[in-house]
Amino acid sequence: MRTQQEERFIKSVVVAAGLVVLAMAVAIAGGQTAAADAADILRLNVGGPAVTDSQGQTWSGDNGTICSGFILTTTHSIAGTTDGALYQDARYAPSLTCTVPVPNHLYQVEFRFAEVYPLYTTPGRRVFTIYAENMPLITNVDIVARAGGPYVAYNVYGYVDVSDGVLNLRLDSTVDTALLNALRVTPIDAVPTSTPTVTLSPTVTPTPTFVNQQYTVFQRYALPSPDYDGADDVTIVQTEPNQTHYPTSWMYLRPDGLQQGKEGLLRFAMEDAIPRDALVVQAQLSLNVYSSTNANVADLSIYALNRPWQPATATWNQASSGSLWDAAGAKGSGDRRQTPSATTRLPQCSPTPCNRWFDFDVTALARQWVADPSTNYGLLLRLENQTGEVEYTLLSSNYWLTTTVHPKLSVLWAQPTPTATPTATASPTATQTRTPTQTPTVTPTFLPSKTPTVTPTPTDTGTPTETATPTETGTPTSTSTATPTETPSPTPTTCFDIYEPDNTPAQARAISISGEVPQHRHALAGDQDWVKFPVLPGYVYTIRTFGLQGQNNDTVLDLYAPDGVTLLQHNDDDPVDGGPGSRIDYQSGSSGTYYARVMQLRPDEIWGCQYVYYLQVQRSTATPTPMPARHTVYLPVILAEKEQ
Repeated sequence: MRTQQEERFIKSVVVAAGLVVLAMAVAIAGGQTAAADAADILRLNVGGPAVTDSQGQTWSGDNGTICSGFILTTTHSIAGTTDGALYQDARYAPSLTCTVPVPNHLYQVEFRFAEVYPLYTTPGRRVFTIYAENMPLITNVDIVARAGGPYVAYNVYGYVDVSDGVLNLRLDSTVDTALLNALRVTPIDAVPTSTPTVTLSPTVTPTPTFVNQQYTVFQRYALPSPDYDGADDVTIVQTEPNQTHYPTSWMYLRPDGLQQGKEGLLRFAMEDAIPRDALVVQAQLSLNVYSSTNANVADLSIYALNRPWQPATATWNQASSGSLWDAAGAKGSGDRRQTPSATTRLPQCSPTPCNRWFDFDVTALARQWVADPSTNYGLLLRLENQTGEVEYTLLSSNYWLTTTVHPKLSVLWAQPTPTATPTATASPTATQTRTPTQTPTVTPTFLPSKTPTVTPTPTDTGTPTETATPTETGTPTSTSTATPTETPSPTPTTCFDIYEPDNTPAQARAISISGEVPQHRHALAGDQDWVKFPVLPGYVYTIRTFGLQGQNNDTVLDLYAPDGVTLLQHNDDDPVDGGPGSRIDYQSGSSGTYYARVMQLRPDEIWGCQYVYYLQVQRSTATPTPMPARHTVYLPVILAEKEQ
């Protein structure tokens, strides 16, 4: 069943009747089902065969007609779910797309993830953003970070309003490739299905014709732009009531039951990014909780602050220099609201750090802040209902190593149109003629449509493996032609690696110098693989190929200067182990982006799907050039008397 929070969000979606994409995602626990009270229109085991889950529901096998990408499979067990088979297969690609023909409607889309690549066991190895209808849906998805480790189930879902008969999803990578294990699409029956009287226009702002939807994320020095400096935070400490603790890379939270409390103050400036007349559909605060001191746990509660404060001078006793809190620790009614806006139970993050995101619904606060920026004093973060004394460490807006872990506020909002004519709400535009007969276009990968509109043709369930030539039971021939023509060969006829095309310096793919080991393949005669990476002076860079597969596989490696033309070094066989792999150790005297090219020694003879290799670039501190040894030489001095 949907939670009250979900119901409120759905209702807000209905109110904002002009929105095309509703892009706020809600994270849910491990293998939990997102929606069991509605008939799914699609359940797809991405990259794998048909599966029956623990609820007795059938997930279609992947025949390549819905999602793109390369298939990855594991036999490793999956934690956090009773449906591990749904997470053992996946598709991956730099830009992974899924195209689902559906009737025009509001849908809940659930994405299921588990990191199943054996080398990606730590956060930061795979990061991507999910788009729906070309709008950001879920940003900075790091499966290992969010799930708490590899081979652990992690599900998220969002809401998408489809108006063109096709649900378009895209997962774009920012680090390495995007990955998807399973996909579920469920119609949301909360959308008004008939009776134009349900337009709700009397109860919501005049004529709710909101369009031009926007998705804005606030994260210091990262979003909406790298120069955004409107976010800040500080820790206030009860045992040091007059001591400032700013700036630091961490926020520390500790209950105040033993008079040792630590609390966080956090704020985001929004007024320059979202107009005051915008409708905030959904807002979400995301905090990265890194670790805790012991096995005890506590609730993390978010309170709205009622007064201004200054991070550089705020302490347990004062909000800013010369301005005391009404009650120490910002406990007074003039300091903050006495009821939390959101609360979540934090898990044990010791001895193994959690290093994962936790999300809080702050929609009501964001609406107030947008409508009246003068009320935006930020938030107080506080631990409550602890099982025992415990302290949690969170990443702060001042964390220096990377901005991607800074606290962030994600806001989905819509701009009202200038035309407020009643005809804009003309309920007929709901075109709730959702062309029910269209559902037969859901070809093999669709489940037997259980939606009420499909009752006329239950025979559709009997032939899910047939191509969708069965005369489409009615008029939707225009939509059915979109997918059946796509069924031919879901790219198994080729075996290019996911980095193609990368055959020139201009097509070179960026490679991390943190130990990433992407798999490449020389699939065609004369194939070249180009990569690029940043170089700083004073370091030694090791570029190497290894793990070669295929008979007579023998790589050659070339290193080029930042112009992509000047050859700096060449190597055939690895000088360290003498094998057919290649290795170059290079120390540069200048910074820049350098290029590496990998080819076969006999590129016109050795090629094909079996010719796989791994490529790695690593950086190490330069070994000091040994100085000549210095020796002390003693020479005899003879003093002689001069003869007279």
